[in-house]
Amino acid sequence: MNLQIKVDRIKNSLASSAYTLAASESVKIIEISLRLLLGEGLAKFKGGNRLTVIKSVMKVGKEEKDIEDLGLGAMLGVIRGSKFFELWEESTGHELSAIRMINFDVMTEVRNKLEHKGYEASKYEAEFLAHTVENIIHEFGLLKLSESDENMGEEELGAEDSISPTIKRRAVRAGKKSTYSPTEFTELHRLSVQSKICQEIDIKTFHYALSNLDKKEGLIALDLGCANGYLTHDRFEPFAAFSKVIGIDRDKDAIEKANQSNFGDRYAFYQLDAESESFGNELVNIVHNEELEKVDLIFSGLTVHHLSNPVKTLRGLRKIHKQGGVIIVRGSDDGSKLAYPDEEELVRTILNLSSSVKGYSDRQNGRKIYTQLRQSGYRKLKMFFDTKSTASMTLDEKKDFFDMCMSWRVNPLLKALEDIPSDNKLVDDIEHAKDILEDLELLFEQDEFFFSQQRISGVGFRL
Repeated sequence: MNLQIKVDRIKNSLASSAYTLAASESVKIIEISLRLLLGEGLAKFKGGNRLTVIKSVMKVGKEEKDIEDLGLGAMLGVIRGSKFFELWEESTGHELSAIRMINFDVMTEVRNKLEHKGYEASKYEAEFLAHTVENIIHEFGLLKLSESDENMGEEELGAEDSISPTIKRRAVRAGKKSTYSPTEFTELHRLSVQSKICQEIDIKTFHYALSNLDKKEGLIALDLGCANGYLTHDRFEPFAAFSKVIGIDRDKDAIEKANQSNFGDRYAFYQLDAESESFGNELVNIVHNEELEKVDLIFSGLTVHHLSNPVKTLRGLRKIHKQGGVIIVRGSDDGSKLAYPDEEELVRTILNLSSSVKGYSDRQNGRKIYTQLRQSGYRKLKMFFDTKSTASMTLDEKKDFFDMCMSWRVNPLLKALEDIPSDNKLVDDIEHAKDILEDLELLFEQDEFFFSQQRISGVGFRL
């Protein structure tokens, strides 16, 4: 049985609320995957790095057990003792930011509970383990470990059957700051279109957030990733309950434009890098500069997915967030995109090309918002979803929809080429991407073509 079948089983179990089954299957896949990864590491690592893993295996296994004989807890001991993930990054050049977000202690705790007869996993526990599986198989490129019908929970798989010699180039967040800028290429137009298309879900989350705040007037708000302030003004202006709205963005040009706009005294904009080590303290200084202490509401629309460590930034926000305050985080997920007919798989290909560049954005962020908010300490979480499709759109609306969803997909490649102008493979990818976008734009205009995308927002409270 291959890995994809097991992953599908987990999804089906979650969909049918069979949480204990989903959790148990997830634990099995995690154990199998870690065993394969340790074996691959021994084959991949050189010299001292390889010796470090071998020594850790011998120590944990008390010189009596090999990797194949180690259980999940023991393998985690090897991984921690040898600093396996750091060695993997050093050997492959692929940093594992998504893996570092996994709380393996919580995973082990849930696994231990499942070993007790009669224990029923909660929805949160099942989803947490399923998300852990997703991070591991995607980060390491472990999809379809074997095409055979062997039961991977019982039969040994050789590394040559499971992992290709070279892990595919992936859109890993890589622990590096995003290269995205709201003022680059055609982003200003696209952001304007995006603002209109996302207005419905934002208004819905704003109304929900405000209805659950005890305070009804004189509210203070923060917009994380405000760009040129257009979206900030558009979203907050209809709500008289806010007496002050502070916008922050790392892009100097965008902040200068925001401050030059005539939005009124209710708005203040500051340049601040949400990924800097001093982010939390600088944020406190900004709030104090406005003669304020804390903020009641934090909003962030399509910003968190550009961060190398979203949880760290979200935790930093808590320094200026009032007890009982509310946070709204909106994202998107390439996994929610549906297209038909698309015989040449243009959508899949352009998504893969645009996500092949490191450090631009996390194109699977939407599914992670719930967990990221929870890991950041927010509670009473509620998720909102809004699906837009070409089914009921006019031709002009389809063109705007295309601009929002697809036209920017060559930008990450162009940005990467600025850093490595001699990369011939990158040049070829850019030309390929441009050709695909031309074909896709025509496809979007056809009446029989269907395309849909989902926006995802999470709302949580600082209790």
